[in-house]
Amino acid sequence: MTSKELNKQYQIESRKLKDTFFLDAKTGEITKVGYDYIHLDNTTKRLSSKFASNNLSRSDDPFFNVFLRFNQNLKNTYNLSFNELGQLLVLMSYTNYRNLDDKRSYIILKQRNVQSNSQLKSILNISDSSVRKIKKKLIDNNILFEDEKGLYFLDSFVARGKIYKYNRQQNKQMYKILIKTVHKIAETLQEEGNKNKYKALGFLFSLLPFIKVTNEEDKKKGLSASHNVLVTDSINTYNEYMPIKKDELAQHLGVSKSTIYDETRRLNKVMRQIYDEDLIFEMNFTLRAVGSKSNTYKTKQWVINPRFSYSSDKTSEEYKMINTYLEQQKSNDSSDVA
Repeated sequence: MTSKELNKQYQIESRKLKDTFFLDAKTGEITKVGYDYIHLDNTTKRLSSKFASNNLSRSDDPFFNVFLRFNQNLKNTYNLSFNELGQLLVLMSYTNYRNLDDKRSYIILKQRNVQSNSQLKSILNISDSSVRKIKKKLIDNNILFEDEKGLYFLDSFVARGKIYKYNRQQNKQMYKILIKTVHKIAETLQEEGNKNKYKALGFLFSLLPFIKVTNEEDKKKGLSASHNVLVTDSINTYNEYMPIKKDELAQHLGVSKSTIYDETRRLNKVMRQIYDEDLIFEMNFTLRAVGSKSNTYKTKQWVINPRFSYSSDKTSEEYKMINTYLEQQKSNDSSDVA
């Protein structure tokens, strides 16, 4: 082969390489970076489709990650109502594994990028005017974006797949939300004809920032995660975050206590139909110094069921205690029926 022919062949191969994509076989992410990835040929494209449809995943419970500030008021931050936050939560649950090159997490439906309002309507099951309204508001507020490929979130807000150092933003916590639970709650509320289903989901989403997830800096200070207990930013003498009182929670969320109880009852009713467990429940603790019969006090803590979200150590005693409580709740309910 002549040097001219070799140069031509080199140019052809270079162009091919530029158009080559790779699939991370562990996470389902697509990238142009070939290190530790497999070539995205026709076979692996089918594999990628299985990732997208959740037929193949790294765990039995696929999830997405959302990045929020601790004790953040989501309604004020994003200028969204509970109803709109609920719609946002459902849209996030339909994101695909992000492209590592442009860091975009596209919304998908039936293995295709969502590009039209009719596709959004299929996901949210709301009117045409409501679809246009929520789409415009999310785009205007720089939460949702759109290009020729479809609608997407930036992975600084939502990400599926491996989390890298650049994802872990300062002053933000990463929360894992289980996709199946979000879909089941939304579907059950829809089946019941609940007109306020998105308000309930938005309220639930708004509770997440009141769970403390510790980062490396917190651990160096000896601070503990709250393990799904809703807490304030106040710390007790044991380096634990203090449980938030209902009055304080209502004030943070900008709602009345009756709204908190109404939405909690609505969500718990649905969760019991799905898993026979409460979604938001109260655990009572009696604290007393070792060897002392006095100076005891009781504390009540509101806890979020890990079936919706859990972002801390699953080997911890706190996680085991939550699951033991839920199992006992099921057992007690069965005894009552018997």
